[in-house]
Amino acid sequence: MEEYEKKDRQPTLDEELKRQKRYWKRDLICSLVVVAIVLVVSLFRGNAPVISPGETQLTVQAPDGQVSYADYAEVTAVSLLDGADYGTCLEGESTGRYLYGSWESEAWGRYTLCVYAKVSACLVIESGSAGTLVVNCSSKEETNQLYELLRTCCENPG
Repeated sequence: MEEYEKKDRQPTLDEELKRQKRYWKRDLICSLVVVAIVLVVSLFRGNAPVISPGETQLTVQAPDGQVSYADYAEVTAVSLLDGADYGTCLEGESTGRYLYGSWESEAWGRYTLCVYAKVSACLVIESGSAGTLVVNCSSKEETNQLYELLRTCCENPG
């Protein structure tokens, strides 16, 4: 009979507070672990380049936040290359997952680069006012699709 009474009895206020405190601590620790994992992943992952084709221009944002534009009406040539030599980094990033910033090469002179280092394909976009912009997407297939899109959007594709 005593066991039955123990199961049905309501916990005291003190017992309930201790139980809630245990759960609160457990929830807090779980939340902190999740936040720590998200922070570690975001630190190691870094920002990726963002390429946004718009109605009138292509917008490219480098991982450091620098933004470059290529107005479709001013594009004089668009080329798709595989295994290009990017030359020398003047200002920006020349190692890691992404290469970006102001670069110089024999083929293009001084130009703006924003590419995924592991993707061999790139687009060379030559524009009257913006100069030369060399970009790629996160895969060779996406870079090819962007090339086809730019060929149809630009008035003077090369």
